[in-house]
Amino acid sequence: MRRYLILGLAVLSLASCRKTEVAKIFEEAPEERAGKRLTELQEILIGEPNGWKGVLSTSLGGGYAFYVKFNNNNTVEMLSDINDQTSSELKNSTFRVKWVMDASLIFDTYNYISLLHDPGAKVPGATSANGLQSDVEFEYIRSSQDSVFLRGKRYKNNFTLIRLNSSQSNAFKTSYTSNINDTKSLISGLKFPYINLPGINNKISFVIDNSSKKISAEYMINEEEINSVTGKFGFDIDGLLFPYAMSIGQTVLTSAKKEEGKVWILDNNGNKYELKSNDVPILSILSTFGYNKANKRILSDPVPGVTANEHIFNKVRELFVASGRSISTMYFQLTNSTTAIFYIGYTASGTNYVASASYSYRMEGNRIFLKRIGIDGGNNWNTRANQVAPVNNLFGAGEEKEFTIEWVASSDPSVVYPIAAIRSVTNPMDMLYGKIGN
Repeated sequence: MRRYLILGLAVLSLASCRKTEVAKIFEEAPEERAGKRLTELQEILIGEPNGWKGVLSTSLGGGYAFYVKFNNNNTVEMLSDINDQTSSELKNSTFRVKWVMDASLIFDTYNYISLLHDPGAKVPGATSANGLQSDVEFEYIRSSQDSVFLRGKRYKNNFTLIRLNSSQSNAFKTSYTSNINDTKSLISGLKFPYINLPGINNKISFVIDNSSKKISAEYMINEEEINSVTGKFGFDIDGLLFPYAMSIGQTVLTSAKKEEGKVWILDNNGNKYELKSNDVPILSILSTFGYNKANKRILSDPVPGVTANEHIFNKVRELFVASGRSISTMYFQLTNSTTAIFYIGYTASGTNYVASASYSYRMEGNRIFLKRIGIDGGNNWNTRANQVAPVNNLFGAGEEKEFTIEWVASSDPSVVYPIAAIRSVTNPMDMLYGKIGN
């Protein structure tokens, strides 16, 4: 009996030691640690008297920039580069700092960040169901001397805040819109833009799209292989903010600046690379457009100044509108090595429909032979025969037709991007043309 009593006391002694060791590892209770982290975030945000500039990535769209000033009474003043109104009219709303698995910043009344999150399609590129797939609740990751790093709770997009000095803060509040428009004008004036980077012998096509707020960079590695990098941006008061860096070769690009009428791309070491114009597209069309290339689609965006019998995308859109329907999505795509599709997503009386035709194709150099082999299962291509007639007239309804794939020029000086065309060999003024993309 005495032996069992001694053994029990020894076990209790060991358990007591373990409790002491655990207490040394966790010197603060969980609620104390949470409280300190919440206080840290709150004090950092409201502690900057000049406010912050922020850049946020979205899942369905590009990047967006903000001026944000957090106040002691949990109100926030905001500007954004979404449009001219949001960049010139301060929006007041409220925010909270709350513990939700970690310290979190929550915008709890409607503001410009909410516009990106709004399920109504209130921002270009947004969907009626999910907006741009953006957040209004952000997890606090860390802070540095001049920045706060946050991440969206649901969509995990980066939201970075950078401290402003008084002159920068004043520029946001007094001239943000004009600064954005100046930057857009400089970018739009660059035809077939490119940059040169150390370690890469070829010119790098570097297209900044003011509308989608996306960047595409492409360059030849060798005679057959092309490398492609994509990025996003928001408009700063003096250039562009990247929500995440773009790595091209050994260079990490982080932002862009406008200086003395030029646009400069900056890397993480502060080096600057001038964005320049070129007389012709940097890449050959077959190196960048194809089912296994960086660009698979010809997009339906309006393109002025091209000499052709008809802009087929525009004509199809006009015919759908005249029939009481509106097109939401339209493109031509090389889906694989032998099949292509002409796709139309449209709405009638609040209901979404698809009309599409598929084609077999074969390539011989820059020549492509197309033959329609099917239509969508819902037969909408046939029921919308009048509206899709321009496509059938060009590509046919079952007979094989021969085309060339080439770049075409525009006489409009605002068109500074490459324009791809699928041109009829029989009637060269008949063609499908537009921007290329994914």
